[in-house]
Amino acid sequence: MVPTNRKESSRFPVPRSLQRQPGCSTLPLPSSSQPARSRNKVALKPGHSALDWHEKSQSQGVKGRLIHGIDPGAAWWENFISLQHPASIRQLEIGIPVYRIRPPLRVDKVTLEWNKDNNWCVIKGRVYCLTDYLDFHPGGVDILLKNCQGKDATALFDRYHRWVNVERLLEFCAIGEYIL
Repeated sequence: MVPTNRKESSRFPVPRSLQRQPGCSTLPLPSSSQPARSRNKVALKPGHSALDWHEKSQSQGVKGRLIHGIDPGAAWWENFISLQHPASIRQLEIGIPVYRIRPPLRVDKVTLEWNKDNNWCVIKGRVYCLTDYLDFHPGGVDILLKNCQGKDATALFDRYHRWVNVERLLEFCAIGEYIL
């Protein structure tokens, strides 16, 4: 039915009005567009795509080969062991991959700082070893080294990757939980 008088036509939104849905497009209306923030993505080396990371996680990660820095001879080792549950220590001693230890290993600020060269960082209360993931990061190695190495990177992660399931992405890089 086509509206015949002015009163009936006012029930329908005027084209390009804010009442009108933009159809199938998710683009904002021209009057409400905001300048987009640019992000610097880098060209990854061949063999370093998200699918390649998944394959590496499934092949090497399940064997516990994506975690570096768990070293009984390290200067911080005694402090680290003193934080752990006895069951966790037993699992560590018999060679259970670190990401599978339950209850999870506990990492404090001192241990995290000592392992920044091993690219340990905290995201959402969990400590991850990013060493093997560095070359797979779409933003490049430098941004991770600058902003995450030996730090709590939760705010940065949530700012740029809030839709990413970090627990799944870095599942085999998980060292344990961060304690204050």
